[in-house]
Amino acid sequence: MNAPLNQLRVAVGQMCSAARHGPNIAVMQDFVRDAAAGGADLLCLPEVAGLMCRDREKAAEQITTAQADPFIAAARAAAAEQRIWIQAGSTPIRKQGCEKFRNHAVLIAPDGDVVAAYDKIHLFDIALEGQAPIGESTRFEAGDRAVLVDTPWGAWG
Repeated sequence: MNAPLNQLRVAVGQMCSAARHGPNIAVMQDFVRDAAAGGADLLCLPEVAGLMCRDREKAAEQITTAQADPFIAAARAAAAEQRIWIQAGSTPIRKQGCEKFRNHAVLIAPDGDVVAAYDKIHLFDIALEGQAPIGESTRFEAGDRAVLVDTPWGAWG
């Protein structure tokens, strides 16, 4: 790899993710256009940018493999169209044969290729006195590996 570039212009998109992919895709596409028009090299999106559906049955109807996920596919197309890097936050996916979902993040290059994929390892489980426990691990399976990828700005992980 060549010497890392010494400047990185980052755009950050913040959103309230919907329980269906379509609205989240539309927001992401707007963010990508705005980031590219503003001269950003990289757009970073938040966790669960692809889908935030608390209803397990409705979520299960929509969640698929990473290869078939509509949010990831739309982010790949947007990256290629606008020639920008996208850290697509995360979106729930399902591994073949698994009951639980994975909180899946991807880094997409300006040609639309996924250059890194990561499944969240440390799930958020907490029990506070006087409150119902919150257990991400009841719906999600933890990933099993850290990821490091070379970019024009050096290694990211």
